[in-house]
Amino acid sequence: MIIIKNIWLVAKSEYIKFISNPRIIILVVMYLISKRMVISPFLAAAEKMNQPIGFFEMPIAVANSGLGMLLIIISYIILMSSFPQINDNIPFCIARTGRYNWILGELLFQFLSSFTYVALIIIVSVFNGMKNAYIANGWSLVVTEYDKIYGDGTNVMSRIISPELYYQMTPYKAFFMSFLLMFLFILFCSLFFLAGCLYSRRLMFFFIQAAHIIAGGAFLNFNTKLQWLFPFCHSFTAAHYQDFFRAYKFPPWGSVAAFIIMYVILLIIIIRKAKMVSLDMIGGDVLA
Repeated sequence: MIIIKNIWLVAKSEYIKFISNPRIIILVVMYLISKRMVISPFLAAAEKMNQPIGFFEMPIAVANSGLGMLLIIISYIILMSSFPQINDNIPFCIARTGRYNWILGELLFQFLSSFTYVALIIIVSVFNGMKNAYIANGWSLVVTEYDKIYGDGTNVMSRIISPELYYQMTPYKAFFMSFLLMFLFILFCSLFFLAGCLYSRRLMFFFIQAAHIIAGGAFLNFNTKLQWLFPFCHSFTAAHYQDFFRAYKFPPWGSVAAFIIMYVILLIIIIRKAKMVSLDMIGGDVLA
């Protein structure tokens, strides 16, 4: 029997453990590296031109930075590597809530943790750029003209916000699609870990996840059609577009559809396994 209260209690318990997890300190490391690689160069370019930047341009830059995205995903999977948290109380928890309510609570927690993580990235990146920012649905001169004026072969701004974005869409659309695809991929990672927990193969699933992210990043760098075989590549909005022509390499909404199909498959696997899995087989902490 599905009981909403029990589902919420499971999700709430896991969520409290998530936000109080000592591993949360890794977010500080991620922020410092992202600030050095993306945020500080962006702000330095704006100061050099004495021009404001768009309110949403800083989070767009963070979400579409290759290294930044790798840090964001790796930090998240490290945070989630110990969830669901399995202890001596878990048999009593499942007995009281019921298996369906427990697994639905875990699924709700996956959604909430992914949403919170993405929201935190948006808030921090907006905060870093809001001091000298304007709100309008148009790209700043810093993004579109910096490399033309101060071009020295390094293409500083094109590496922060690529032409595939500002030639093909408005900042509002780029912001929405960038964080929608990021959220969908992070949620995919969460569900993948939950499946690994139920099969008592979390360590194996951790390495599979890490391997596919690294491989996807490599194929993305070489810009081949094979990159679309990797979910990680679908999380980059800029990768979906041609450099100058208004044509897709792969439709963004096709990536959304691909994630939805993967969710359906994972949810079927998770719910079916949750009905029959032995409590002794659940768990395992990758980084214990």
